Amino acid sequence: VQLEKLNEINEKRIANAKFYDAMLADFSDYFSPFIDELNYVSYYGYPILIKENSRFSRLDLCLFLEENGIETRPMMAGCLPDQPGYEDLNHRICGDLSTSRLIKDRAFFIGCHPNISRDDLNYVKSVFNSYIKKHI
Repeated sequence: VQLEKLNEINEKRIANAKFYDAMLADFSDYFSPFIDELNYVSYYGYPILIKENSRFSRLDLCLFLEENGIETRPMMAGCLPDQPGYEDLNHRICGDLSTSRLIKDRAFFIGCHPNISRDDLNYVKSVFNSYIKKHI
């Protein structure tokens, strides 16, 4: 039954992502967009990457969002070799994993559910605006 609704669900997720794109465009000094023009993206969540020169951390922003009722999620476990469960395992690391560590330290998701209302999106925007204005 859900497959019959898939195109409509994906269209709503994409519309929500475009709203977030426009919302963060005003703060391009602080955020890097995840743009993939070569593939179709259905936005399970909306990824946000905080630039290295920002005056705030991922943790601080996520705590602020959570305190204001906006759920966040880290990027899929981050960098696996940095996880405590891998400390004592015999493994090989290729390269410095700088991109993986950057994503682990500076990226997170916010919701992009198809049932997020325009009022919800505007609330997310207002919370982001208030946080950024405090930190610029």
